[in-house]
Amino acid sequence: MPELKGGTGRLKTNPVRTLFEGRAPQGTPAYVRDRMLRDDRVIEFFRDNPDLWEGVKRGDITVTSDVISTPEAGFVNRGNPIDVDLASHPQIVTAIEQRIAALGSP
Repeated sequence: MPELKGGTGRLKTNPVRTLFEGRAPQGTPAYVRDRMLRDDRVIEFFRDNPDLWEGVKRGDITVTSDVISTPEAGFVNRGNPIDVDLASHPQIVTAIEQRIAALGSP
């Protein structure tokens, strides 16, 4: 799930409040987990792909996030992928499951 910024956009250095992990700056695993939990599209995707969700919960499937920027026309900078472990965050897994259940069947 991308979070897109304009060509001159930068990751904010001020940490933002997450639901379960305190404050976290953009581009960190805690920030990405929080965005995944809050984004309806992610919840719908996991609901519509239950085998994938089960693999993510167990830690069999790795979720990564890429930070990609375009600081100038024609130049693309791709940072190192960020591993976003959900399996070792049971509160977040439970909250995602509650949101999936609240959506009901597709």
